[in-house]
Amino acid sequence: MADDDLTRNQEMEAEVSRRTRELQLECMEKTKQLIDSETQLAQAEKMAALGNLAAGLAHEINTPLGAISSNNEILESAFGQVREFVKSLSSAEESAKTARLAEVFTIIDDSIRTNRLACERLVQIVRNVRNFARLDEPVWKKADMHEGLESTLTLLHHEIKNRIRLVKEFGQIRQVDCFPNQLNQVFMNVLVNAAQSIDGKGEIRIKTWEENDTLRISISDTGRGMTPETKARIFDPGFTTKKPGLGTGLGLAICQKIIQNHNGRIEVESTPGSGSTFTIVLPIVQQAERKANGER
Repeated sequence: MADDDLTRNQEMEAEVSRRTRELQLECMEKTKQLIDSETQLAQAEKMAALGNLAAGLAHEINTPLGAISSNNEILESAFGQVREFVKSLSSAEESAKTARLAEVFTIIDDSIRTNRLACERLVQIVRNVRNFARLDEPVWKKADMHEGLESTLTLLHHEIKNRIRLVKEFGQIRQVDCFPNQLNQVFMNVLVNAAQSIDGKGEIRIKTWEENDTLRISISDTGRGMTPETKARIFDPGFTTKKPGLGTGLGLAICQKIIQNHNGRIEVESTPGSGSTFTIVLPIVQQAERKANGER
């Protein structure tokens, strides 16, 4: 009887130990999931704030920009009238003054032309900022990925100008069912990572093409590349190799989640010292639309 009790006690202890380990593992997994969720929420909130800031900035710039552009047109018209008046002065005593005024008018013409080009550039930047934010489009829609890439590149001009050669190999592609603002945020993150991985001068190559009803967007850089250990962790929430203050605040974990929510995936190739290539694969038509159209 004593042996039976001892055996039962040992079995109970083993069961308690096994169950304790299971609970510990379950607790660790739940804790990790909670931390991941909190990290993703925090990063998503950062990007939402960035989008709001971009949209608000574009709106605020539009008003003074409109005034500058309008005043430039008025100046151009006024000096045109003055020029015509000066041309009407034909007396010999006025000829020297007329020649001098002609030189002044040439300088003014150049200034007005420069102002006009600057305004046109600012209008394009504002348009691209608004397009990047796209906070007024919270629903699925068909969007041109080339437009999203161009808008993102405009915002990153300061990061790559005079340092990084940009090569675009855009193919013939269809519009994609998506949340455009979310994909723009992914483009922003991957392109910033590519630019910051390049020490000194280098190259970023963007290629788009269709393959088996999917759109593929590859972004390659000639930067530092990654070790296999780093590559294995880049999609872990909170993981970074950057110094504080660098980056967009949108981790690759969130980028991966956004692409997964679009029923796509991100493929990564990288070699230390030879750069990296991130390839975003997206279905051109989402499954819900296929079913609605009677497709299989």
